[in-house]
Amino acid sequence: MKPVFESGPPPSRVRSHLSVSEKLNRLLKPRPNARIAYREPSRPTVAGVVSQLRGQEIASLAKV
Repeated sequence: MKPVFESGPPPSRVRSHLSVSEKLNRLLKPRPNARIAYREPSRPTVAGVVSQLRGQEIASLAKV
């Protein structure tokens, strides 16, 4: 594996000017692609399972 910082500085240095709250807001901000990836996590997490169940409930309500 090649080191990531060969082509440029690591992303942690690039985003170091952002504050912690801004990083958290960006992580928590609902993006469509992030929502789809969050609905099917690689490892089953409590939040992932809860969001899956909520999504199934909403889907079943929408069908009726």
